[in-house]
Amino acid sequence: MHPVLFHLDFFGHSLPVYAYGTMLMLAIVSGWLLALPALKKQGFLPEKAVIVVFFGLVGAVIVARLFYVLTNWSSFARDLPLSFFDFGRRQGLVAYGGYLGGFLASFLVTRVYDWNWFSFADAAAPSLASGLGLTRVGCFLAGCDYGCPTSTWLGVAFPKNSFAYYDHLSQGLINRQSPQSLPVHPTQLYAVGAGLLICFILLIIYKKFSTWKGLTFSCFLLLYGIFRFNVEFIRGDADRGFFLGVTTSQWLALLTMAWALWILKKKFYDAV
Repeated sequence: MHPVLFHLDFFGHSLPVYAYGTMLMLAIVSGWLLALPALKKQGFLPEKAVIVVFFGLVGAVIVARLFYVLTNWSSFARDLPLSFFDFGRRQGLVAYGGYLGGFLASFLVTRVYDWNWFSFADAAAPSLASGLGLTRVGCFLAGCDYGCPTSTWLGVAFPKNSFAYYDHLSQGLINRQSPQSLPVHPTQLYAVGAGLLICFILLIIYKKFSTWKGLTFSCFLLLYGIFRFNVEFIRGDADRGFFLGVTTSQWLALLTMAWALWILKKKFYDAV
């Protein structure tokens, strides 16, 4: 676990370079490079497309942070609004919130340019999946979003002072003399594999069916929704929010999968 990759000496001050932020930036840059050829193929001008992406990212970060604050309200309420922007000591974003915020912001900007949003979303969908994989590497290095304890060979133990360590300590699963947490499912690495696999599948779908507007994007919603709904059953961190025994992300997975099926049904009937 390496939440801080290294420190930069900046005018006599040591500035930490966080693993999660680094992987997030890498996901953004690589995602743009991956989507650029498809965007050009669809006739989207790069200088305007980058503006759509920029506002999409802004919307994604704001809503992802908002979802995280709402699901961990007791930890943030006392010193809002400063705590909302405290990404250094209180890191945390909700992936689904990021997707929804990005969808909404990019939709509004594409409306300004009179672009077909589904065409834009199709071109960007593989990048969303690859971004999932890269950012979850940052989660693994930071020690957040870990899984529940497991006795299988897949288990990974996090060191003392990690999120998993304090969680297990509070539950009485370990004591203060324990050098590490119990072995847990590396759900972050499961997400890395899922993101890269979904990205590969979407690239194939887009290459063969790029003229069917909304197909690639809908497939992203379905594939990610299936993965996210199931992986939540083996997540161990308790700060995700629950409603009627189901996590917030599972509810969002169900809603986005339903949305994807509605899009596919509508597009199919429009085609025939």
